[in-house]
Amino acid sequence: MRQEIMIKNTDLCVDLKTVMHSEVVLKQGKSYTGILTRDAESHYLFEETLRKMRANGNPKLFDGHYVSMVKQKNGRYQCHLKGFDPGKVENRHELAVSVCNELLEAFSILG
Repeated sequence: MRQEIMIKNTDLCVDLKTVMHSEVVLKQGKSYTGILTRDAESHYLFEETLRKMRANGNPKLFDGHYVSMVKQKNGRYQCHLKGFDPGKVENRHELAVSVCNELLEAFSILG
């Protein structure tokens, strides 16, 4: 059996930007599920996911009625239009506006 080795490090004087769903400010001692990304400088971005991701799945950052958004392993974001019953759509214009509004809400996560 292979034993995993944990390597610990402390990065000092870093800038951390958070994109959270559960609360505005990180609470001391609480664990969060999400993605931590570092750029070339000492700037970090933490994006909280909506739920724990599957082993090979992409973390979901937005989950609306019509649209969901995930962050892929290559760092790109992907939006998905959820299925709907066209027989229940009374006004296509209102549906399009609702989808557009959810896309704008999902894009607001990107900062």
